[in-house]
Amino acid sequence: MAKETPTHEELLARAVALRPLLRTNAGRAEAERRIPPENLNAMEEAGIFRMLVPPACGGYGSAVRTYVDVTAEIARGCGASGWLVFIDDATDWLVAQFPEAVQHEIYATGPAARSGGIFDAANARSEAAEGGLTVSGQWGFGSGVHHATWAALAVPLPGGEPGPKGEGLVLIPINELTIKDTWHVAGMRGTGSDTLIADKVFVPTRRIMKWGPVFDGYYPPHVSNSVFHVPFIPSVILMAVPPVLGLAQAALDVTLERLGAGKKISYTSYTDARLAPTTQLAVAEAATLTNAAFLTVRSWADRLDAAGLKNIDFDYLTRAQVRMDVGFAVQCCRKAVDILLNVQGASSFAQSNPLQRIWRDLSTASRHAILSPEIAQEIYGRALLGVENTITPLV
Repeated sequence: MAKETPTHEELLARAVALRPLLRTNAGRAEAERRIPPENLNAMEEAGIFRMLVPPACGGYGSAVRTYVDVTAEIARGCGASGWLVFIDDATDWLVAQFPEAVQHEIYATGPAARSGGIFDAANARSEAAEGGLTVSGQWGFGSGVHHATWAALAVPLPGGEPGPKGEGLVLIPINELTIKDTWHVAGMRGTGSDTLIADKVFVPTRRIMKWGPVFDGYYPPHVSNSVFHVPFIPSVILMAVPPVLGLAQAALDVTLERLGAGKKISYTSYTDARLAPTTQLAVAEAATLTNAAFLTVRSWADRLDAAGLKNIDFDYLTRAQVRMDVGFAVQCCRKAVDILLNVQGASSFAQSNPLQRIWRDLSTASRHAILSPEIAQEIYGRALLGVENTITPLV
């Protein structure tokens, strides 16, 4: 058991204190295509990786709101580090849906044991075996796999119906998998999101979770902490957006700092860009868009926490609205950063300017499939009109 559970304010203060280190190492993370060990050690010491670990395994079982604010703050310092926190903590939350004996197996080395999840089963296959399954396949976009001890991977289950409801999640030690170097991208390079490969890896039944019952609102009765009883799919969707929020705030931080250092507007009489109405209007709009994104996501985090306390699910229309509002927050962040690029002008794209890396990281992260504003809008529109959802079970 954890000796103490830090409050929301304490965990957030720890994340804020990490920001100088994370900002300093953000360029290094991109260049090395890995999160620097100093970042990992500092986040581990601060308890960042314990937020959604079950208390019985030494974690904090923190509220969704705490997770949102802390993860966004980490991303404010380093987008790739914030994304790693999302992947690790969201996977911890999924591990809590497994039987308690499995939870203890995963955290046998301590509550900071890191995991990574990949939930696309398109290139995976499984075969029934005595006492479990034999799993093979490839899973791309494996964020944090170089720092993980376990992987949570989606696989089609033998005899299951087509689509995600006929799939399951399996937990496999990273040392039973091969990592293939495939992550060569424009943004979020520091996440090291390479491909995992399994070749007839045996997975015992205890480490297999069927997606179908989970999508229908099933929660294991032995998990008592309220955060593990929040509505499943809306929580998965919401957990992906805090790194985007933090990156948008980081873009505003960098821009205000550069303007405060005396940036001029070339080919004009403005020797101090802060005095130009165009600059004033732009930073005001960017700040308001970023605030709107934060307020929207925090509101849903609070509603999820309230639902978890009562162990109730959202109705379908509410779940669709979560996806819509998360997509709206993503659009606000994208627009805010685009405005700030205009404020800094062509100098935004100098390699020495952190804004160009923040822009690339946000552009990449915000296009994760479950954050797509366009798909979210279609889902919500169908829900409002009473049209059957034939798009995805992730609502």
